[in-house]
Parts: sequence; structure tokens; C-alpha cells
Amino acid sequence: MRIAAEWQSLQERCPDSTPFQTWEWNSLWVKHFHKRKQLRVLLFRCEKTNALCGIAPLYIDWHRGSPIKSLKWLGTGVSDYLGLIALPQEMEAVTHAFYHYLSHTYRHWHITDLQQLPPCASLVQIKPPLYLESQYIACEPCPKIALPETWESLITSLGKKMRSNLGYYDRLIRRTFTRVEFSLADA
Repeated sequence: MRIAAEWQSLQERCPDSTPFQTWEWNSLWVKHFHKRKQLRVLLFRCEKTNALCGIAPLYIDWHRGSPIKSLKWLGTGVSDYLGLIALPQEMEAVTHAFYHYLSHTYRHWHITDLQQLPPCASLVQIKPPLYLESQYIACEPCPKIALPETWESLITSLGKKMRSNLGYYDRLIRRTFTRVEFSLADA
């Protein structure tokens, strides 16, 4: 898509964004889960410069097979934390613009189901206007672990069953694919 480079550039400047908000993750999600979904990727631009300052990657789908249409984040269901992507200095303005969008385009769907927001998300911190009927329901937390310096240190810190499972999946992936490569990602 035409917005890939802009999306990637914006996300690089957003320290609170997650891997599940990347262009790469979302474009693959759309490729594999697009059936019967209507994309609604909102781009927010700064008034003075017209530069991209925020993105709301959304789609409309039938809510759990019912006749009710629901607006959701791209990645809902198979991702961890999702939400608005915005420059830190523009997050409040982007959040208000997003609420404005919701209040003026609601005729295209029946409910807005914005799951998988981190507790620090602007949509959690900045309450919607009263005319937008909303309810915040805390969902499951996103699990995380602090990784040790080496792979060997991680493996030795795991239980016997987990080490056995990792060995099994390593052998399975090597049997399934002719070429397997692992590389270290630097934070």
C-alpha cells in the first residue's frame, strides 16, 4: 500500500507503540483475515505541515456472526496491545479527532469494540465525550517477561516441561521447513 513508508516512519517515532501496531504486522493480518471485512484505516495529519501524526488501523465486520456490524482494531484477536498510533506530542489531539470521527460516522456500524488497549492508552486515559455512550471493561493483561542476556540463561530459567516443549517445537519446525534461520533482534 502507499502508506507503508509513512506508517513505518511514524511508528519509529512513537515510543509506546507495539510490534502489533507495525505496518508489517497489520498488512499481514489484513492479507490473512480480510474476508468480509471493510478496512477503515484513519490517517491523522498535522494542520500546519500535513505530516502524518497519527493512525487508527480499523475494520468493520459482522459481530460474532450476527447481523450487527462492529468497528474494531486491525489485529483484534491474535495480537496483544493495539490502539491509536500517534506522536507523543499529538496523542491528545489525535484522540479527540478519533472521538470526533466516531461520533460522526457511527451510521456505518452498530458497536465499536476497541479491545486490547494497554492501560496507558490515550483512549483509556482521555475519556470520550458524554454524547458517545461508552463502557470500559478491563480485559486480560498482556503477559511479559524480562529476558536475560543470553538464550542459554533463558532456557535454564524455564521449567522442565517448557524446555521439553521448546525442544519439540524446534525439531518440528526443522522437519517441516527445508531452511530455518533464527536471528537476534536488538531492542
